[in-house]
Amino acid sequence: MFAISAELGWVRPVLDFAHLHAVTDGGFTGVEAFASVLEVADEVLEDGAPFHVHFSDIAFANRNETKHLPYGEGTLRAEPLAEALARFERPATVITESPDEESHQAIRAALVARVA
Repeated sequence: MFAISAELGWVRPVLDFAHLHAVTDGGFTGVEAFASVLEVADEVLEDGAPFHVHFSDIAFANRNETKHLPYGEGTLRAEPLAEALARFERPATVITESPDEESHQAIRAALVARVA
């Protein structure tokens, strides 16, 4: 994904942290995991372009997403993402893929609380 974005300036990466959490067997629990991916994306994005992030809590097995969960039922949390995003001088668009409005609001609240 990053190689294509680096080669073709009109292609921007979409950072799907639920998918990354699944393929790493739950590896996205700390700030550094999120920051390392954001750092690579930051290098290929043009100035001013936002990070485009997809985020939701998920169930996973065999390094694959099995389903999106209501926020708090799995192991992926928004607070480390918020802390990692705060390290960059780049806006971010975060799209929740959660199955319900309560989860969307909980993720939003976690992201906003860390930025404030």
